Amino acid sequence: DWEKASKADMANIQWDPEQSIFVAKGWDDFFQQFIGMMGFTEGLCALYDEPEAVHALLDFMCDTVIDITKNVLYYYKPEAYYILDDSAAKQTPFVGREMFEEFFVPRYKRTLDLVRDAGIPVLYHNCGRCEDLLPPMVRLGVKIWDPAQVENDLVEVKNRFGRQLIINGGFEVKPQ
Repeated sequence: DWEKASKADMANIQWDPEQSIFVAKGWDDFFQQFIGMMGFTEGLCALYDEPEAVHALLDFMCDTVIDITKNVLYYYKPEAYYILDDSAAKQTPFVGREMFEEFFVPRYKRTLDLVRDAGIPVLYHNCGRCEDLLPPMVRLGVKIWDPAQVENDLVEVKNRFGRQLIINGGFEVKPQ
């Protein structure tokens, strides 16, 4: 019961709309969910060895996410939408841009079309050196990228996208 759940959830949120915005975390973290199910080795090998099966799995995942996204947008009415899908390591993405565009971008598009059509800005979290993956994400409507780590050429990213993309971050984090 989405209506009942949203009313109960919203009643428990301590949030000042004058000070902040309400952001919904999306469930379209397709790369992380796929790798989480299969493991890095098996998942990355499956992209090469069993592309049809991977497409079918990702489509199934996406169909579920679309239903959730529609309900979150309708019942929770977020002011922004947050995708957290770490698909890069410190020095390079886990998959090349061509593979990223083939397997993951079409599923992001299906969910982000709903968000964008609702007039809600999209925030995209992707750690590591993921600048190669930004062009399709900006095309899909991503407005803010975080954490924008220094492994990326942040000046080039800013020059390339200008005011289309807000770079949130841009500093090195070195945890203990």
